[in-house]
Amino acid sequence: MNLALRLLLVASIFALVGCDGGMTPPPADVPVMDATRPEGGVRCGRVGQACCAGSSCESNGIVQLVCDMGICLGGPGADCTNPTDCYSTYSCTDNKCCLREGDACSAPNECCQGTVCGASMTCERPGSCGGLEQMCCRDNVCQAGLSCNAGTCVTCGGTGQPCCPGNTCSNGNMCVGDVCQSPPPCGGDGQACCGRACDPGLTCAMMGTTMRCQRSMTCGAMGQACCAGSMCNAGLVCNGTTCAMPMAACGSIDQPCCAGNACAGVLQCQSGRCTSCRAGGTTCGTSADCCGDFVCRRAPTNLVCCHGQGGSCASSAQCCGYMLCDTATMRCACQQEGRSCVDSSECCTGTTCMSGTCRRPMTTCRMAGDPMGCTTATDCCAGLRCDPSPTTRRCCQDIGATCTATDQCCGLTQCEGTPTRVCTCRGNGSTCASERDCCAGLTCQTGTCRPPTGCKPQGDATCTNNTECCGVLVCNTVVSTGRAQCCSSSGATCRVNSECCGTMNCTNGRCRCQATGAACRNGGDCCSTRCDTTTRVCLP
Repeated sequence: MNLALRLLLVASIFALVGCDGGMTPPPADVPVMDATRPEGGVRCGRVGQACCAGSSCESNGIVQLVCDMGICLGGPGADCTNPTDCYSTYSCTDNKCCLREGDACSAPNECCQGTVCGASMTCERPGSCGGLEQMCCRDNVCQAGLSCNAGTCVTCGGTGQPCCPGNTCSNGNMCVGDVCQSPPPCGGDGQACCGRACDPGLTCAMMGTTMRCQRSMTCGAMGQACCAGSMCNAGLVCNGTTCAMPMAACGSIDQPCCAGNACAGVLQCQSGRCTSCRAGGTTCGTSADCCGDFVCRRAPTNLVCCHGQGGSCASSAQCCGYMLCDTATMRCACQQEGRSCVDSSECCTGTTCMSGTCRRPMTTCRMAGDPMGCTTATDCCAGLRCDPSPTTRRCCQDIGATCTATDQCCGLTQCEGTPTRVCTCRGNGSTCASERDCCAGLTCQTGTCRPPTGCKPQGDATCTNNTECCGVLVCNTVVSTGRAQCCSSSGATCRVNSECCGTMNCTNGRCRCQATGAACRNGGDCCSTRCDTTTRVCLP
């Protein structure tokens, strides 16, 4: 609504209550007289009408209207029929004041239905959040019809929906008969007070035994003068000339509790006396509101007076977060691994609250092939090396270690084998990054595994002693040929059995010595280094 139109409307309202004494009927587009309203009977405080007392507006639905330059306009979620009913940049969409997709936002309730206030602080359609079984969007927002429960959008917890596990509801709803319902209305004439607040024109005063909203009176209410000399509102008595609570021997504030620990109204019985503190399981603003050693924390969505883990309880409503009251001990029990939580104080020993669930902390070491890389071997899990594989440093496995993919093996060694796959050395003529990649007796020369010059390579049958063979190779008899040749001893890297000396086999990328009782040709074949020269079997 532009400024000129607002000023015209205000001027029309003032003209209505002018000098003609109300004899001339008001035009159809001017607010009509309403003797039940304040401001001298002129209707005010609603959408498009003048503000009451110059600055007050009514509540529209669940939203307080905004007084803008003397006119009441709707904020986010207020009812509307056209854009001029809405405040500032809000538009009227589906008869609700809201921000459209792409508009800047600062709170989740500002955006029109179907959009949420995203991380970019603009109204946007939900993508990876806000949908059914997806994580909740910023400020625990979900799409229409869904509620945010333990960090996930679900079809429970909203108004009229089933209660979520633990009889919990979202958005301030209450679980009544397994169905989430809006809390009873407050603030209207004759309704319970909203804390200590009431709608415009009403005051919060004692009515019977409860605090309720009433129309302002000059007499009869608590603390006011008695009406007609001695009359007061229901539940009050005229004490001299002032209305007050009737004198009683018990039940009033600072008096002893009545039978059954009963107190008047919202008072609570603490240590035998009635006080204004909040009992366990009731809503609160700060811990100072709570009786005894109760604290004000979420349980699980609304702030209530509650006890932490191990605290005494009469019901689960007195336990903080998602904790339940153990009926065997009448203590608030910790949440086991996999159960919902608000914070880690609810989780059992050894678990922490991560994304709304109690979980065990993940390991901090890095596994073989982890793309995060490493700086030193201390970054890697036990038994792993931190090596270039082939260029970027990452945690990797040595030759002979079991693997599922080649990127878990160090250097250019390969993950091979059937049925067990292991990191295997590179043979003669294969590519390499360093000598560690090559099988026994080979070196990495300009990126290729080759035997060095001046020595006898693997399989050379002209050797007469170990010093003639390349690298770690030895001159020994090979069972497959029956003659001496340069071969790999126990523990040396290999690819096939024929590369191993004596009766040893190439197992998981290395030559393995023979166990007691296995066939042998000499002591070098046996793990015990003892071969019976008669029976040709390894001795213990």
